[in-house]
Amino acid sequence: MFMFATSGFEENNDDFSPCSKRYVTEVLLANAGSCFKGLEPKVPMCGNGVIDKGEMCDSGGFGISGMDPCCDSQCRLQENATCSPVNSECCKNCTMAPRGMVCRGASKEQCLQSAICSGFSFDCPASTPMPDTPEVKCIDEGVCKGGRCQSYCQRHLADSVPCICTTPGEECLRCCQEQDQVCQKINASHFLTDGRPCSYGYCKAGVCIGVRANMVQRLFAFIEKLTPNTLVAFMKSNIVGTIIVFSLVIWVPASWTVSCLDKKRGKLNRKYQDQWVSSETLLNRSFQSSVFANSVDNYKVKDTGPWPTYHGASSNVYLPPSPDEKKNKLPPLIMPPEKYFETTFKFNDHSGCPNESVVWETVM
Repeated sequence: MFMFATSGFEENNDDFSPCSKRYVTEVLLANAGSCFKGLEPKVPMCGNGVIDKGEMCDSGGFGISGMDPCCDSQCRLQENATCSPVNSECCKNCTMAPRGMVCRGASKEQCLQSAICSGFSFDCPASTPMPDTPEVKCIDEGVCKGGRCQSYCQRHLADSVPCICTTPGEECLRCCQEQDQVCQKINASHFLTDGRPCSYGYCKAGVCIGVRANMVQRLFAFIEKLTPNTLVAFMKSNIVGTIIVFSLVIWVPASWTVSCLDKKRGKLNRKYQDQWVSSETLLNRSFQSSVFANSVDNYKVKDTGPWPTYHGASSNVYLPPSPDEKKNKLPPLIMPPEKYFETTFKFNDHSGCPNESVVWETVM
């Protein structure tokens, strides 16, 4: 169902939508057992706007707040008051209204005349139907007949309903459609009023003005009409899709974050494994160095620069050139590969980060 009244042109405009049927069914199933039960006697409650047993009047919140000059907050009539206009339509100045006072206005849409107070009752009498005259117009250029509004199409074609013509040049003409018949124009000179919908837009001076909304306009229109209630209703109607969307919104970022952390952690682990060796490996290297040192009897060292030397108990350590020395093309330290050992020292620098240095060790 649509929240506003429709013109009756569209198909199934008088039918309940599947969504409305589903909601109505839920309400009926929940309260079907008590739908036709008699009302239990209610305890009189002052302030509900209904005159209960033992009350003289009841002006609702208006009377409880003391704003009704005819009825007090205890639902009793004020002194010299015989009625309250809140409860009685034919009540004026806290007394019965005189004969001839209009208690209910006329309604052209419902083809009803004004109701007049009789002067001897607090109740407003029923409205009488308007006379059947073509001059009195009701809904959509209809006329009143027998107290009911007869539409424009029913005046010209029995059992017909309004429709929209799609023939070029006839989009804004008055068109009607009988049962199992095509939509046809009634009068070639009788146009729809300005603003009425036509086949692809709205009518203006008898011409159908096309309206073509692009995707951006439709998106903004949807966002403007979106409310928390409509969003909740849409999510309830599409519960499976809602669960999938929310799962993806949570699962995809979480999976990506975990994957990135795993890759980063694995990279750090590989880096530390490349830098640090086990104690067994160090012992093995030390043993191999001792064996090789014992097998070397003669060697010559060609030293071409004053390299820094670390003097140990049984060896001299020559540090390799620094990056600045390499940049200045200083002569390298020439060492026969069979007489020297390449050793990597692991240490922590002044900032506490792991570092390494490569040196060549000569056997004493």
